[in-house]
Amino acid sequence: MNWITTYRTLMGVVCLSVATLVSSLAQTISTPTVSPTTPCPGSPVSVTVSTTGSFSAGNSFTLQLSDEFGTFGSPTHIASVTASPTSATTIVLTGTLPTTLIYATTYRFRVRSSTPVVTGSQSGQITIGTALPGLAATASFC
Repeated sequence: MNWITTYRTLMGVVCLSVATLVSSLAQTISTPTVSPTTPCPGSPVSVTVSTTGSFSAGNSFTLQLSDEFGTFGSPTHIASVTASPTSATTIVLTGTLPTTLIYATTYRFRVRSSTPVVTGSQSGQITIGTALPGLAATASFC
């Protein structure tokens, strides 16, 4: 009879440990919602994402902008916010786009956390700037 109690206790501890491990590995960052949808160089931009899972104390969420081709080889840091959510949470990051951005229709945004390092999904393609009629494709005005 004593071994049954020991077995049940051991199984309870194992199940709890596995559940804790799974929940600590389940951090996600959703695809960002960008506002405005067609920003201008030098203008403010706001991005909203949802998170799941538990992020450590001191965690920082960083809003990153791709290059004009939509790749993140050397992303541009737009904004960051310190937050340590322990359950599903909405995070809003607001920053200002660099004034040096050229007109393109294929920019993308994403949000990345620091602790643990989790990279969220990329936004759809975003147009930054407005093409100048009759000039080079990269010329822009707003």
